[in-house]
Amino acid sequence: VDVTPLPWQLYITQQLKKRLGEAFRTNCFEPSDCYVFQDGSVALYRDVCFLSVLDVLQVTEISAEKAAVLLVYHLLDLVEKLHSAEIVHGDLRPEILLLDIGLFCICSCIELNNCFKLTDFSHSMDMQLCQTLTTKAFPTAHTKFGQQVLSPQASPYQVDLLGIANVVHWMIFKKSLHIQQHDSSWKITEEVPR
Repeated sequence: VDVTPLPWQLYITQQLKKRLGEAFRTNCFEPSDCYVFQDGSVALYRDVCFLSVLDVLQVTEISAEKAAVLLVYHLLDLVEKLHSAEIVHGDLRPEILLLDIGLFCICSCIELNNCFKLTDFSHSMDMQLCQTLTTKAFPTAHTKFGQQVLSPQASPYQVDLLGIANVVHWMIFKKSLHIQQHDSSWKITEEVPR
């Protein structure tokens, strides 16, 4: 169940379904029902037997580096598909990346083209509809690292790339990304042991 203030997620899923075709079914969940109320909307999903990346990392002992490399490879492919359909997800987080319940060993993702599916399109934007959109429209832009990296002139597509960086950092260090600028480059503020 996803609860959102507007049925925007339903619109985005319909656009993705139309623009991606078969790739939509292998990479995203489509709500089976959507109910709109005066103060918000609820999307229902049927037969979802998946755990989030966050769930799997908390319950299994895996090599975080191996898992990060494998999952990011698939996540980059998925984000490339979204961007080719002119959709910016806008809020990539470990808890919205769902792995098949049978994939407790993330290393088995090597053989799979689509080891997870994406959910929660409530912060997504259709760039065909909003061509003058800035990065400030996304929740990531309001986080500390988002404010540091994303300038008002930055492409909205960069929001998803920053989301991927934060997912990787969370997978390896179990916390969100904290960065600062040194001259013309960005560096992680914590000491990295490896």
